[in-house]
Amino acid sequence: MIIQILIIIVGFLFMNLSSAEGLESISFCIDIPTLLCILVFTLPVLLRRGMWQDFMRAFRMLKRTYVCSLGDLKRTKEAVELMQKQVMYGGVIIMIMGIIYLLAMVNNPASVGPALAVAVLSILYTAVLELLLLPLQHEVGRRIIDYMEGED
Repeated sequence: MIIQILIIIVGFLFMNLSSAEGLESISFCIDIPTLLCILVFTLPVLLRRGMWQDFMRAFRMLKRTYVCSLGDLKRTKEAVELMQKQVMYGGVIIMIMGIIYLLAMVNNPASVGPALAVAVLSILYTAVLELLLLPLQHEVGRRIIDYMEGED
């Protein structure tokens, strides 16, 4: 998981640093309000349903020595899958809102570029968050299989 995060960061930096603009191009890929909007669509659902602890357990499972029951594993898998769906749908909603704003501002050519950038960045953030959640889902699924094989 940590290796995957580092690969994403190094790849992102390499893409941006290899361009003619260098470090200046990184600032084009940072939009905190868009990222916060995606998180607003995702985190409250976990908190409201009481699944936050189950979701956080997935990160603890990255330690090989962490042990929990089958019920905890299944609740964790459900929480991670819910988070993946929430991130995906939240990103799509933010992208659609960005496109609607883009279409509303199409008569002002100066605002088309920034509005399109926000729409595209929402998909970028969604994809990166999904890339980080996929190994968690895999680890939980692997732990469930290992647990069930150990019962035989």
